[in-house]
Amino acid sequence: MRGEMITATENTYPIETGDFIEIPAWQTCGLVQSVTGSMYGTSKSCTVLLQEHHEQPARQWGTYRLEPGEYRILE
Repeated sequence: MRGEMITATENTYPIETGDFIEIPAWQTCGLVQSVTGSMYGTSKSCTVLLQEHHEQPARQWGTYRLEPGEYRILE
């Protein structure tokens, strides 16, 4: 089971579809809908489709390119 907060390391992306993550630099959090490799950034970057404000009827979506350490997985 995952701990309270997991931060990505330089060698791994523990992020998976269905995780709730926080992206402090963008002051947002939400439910990860998909994770793919990124065409830009380092070889360890990924792109996530994030469903923000998942608890509200009017849902918002965002796509973010993330490097290791730029997000936290919330429990």
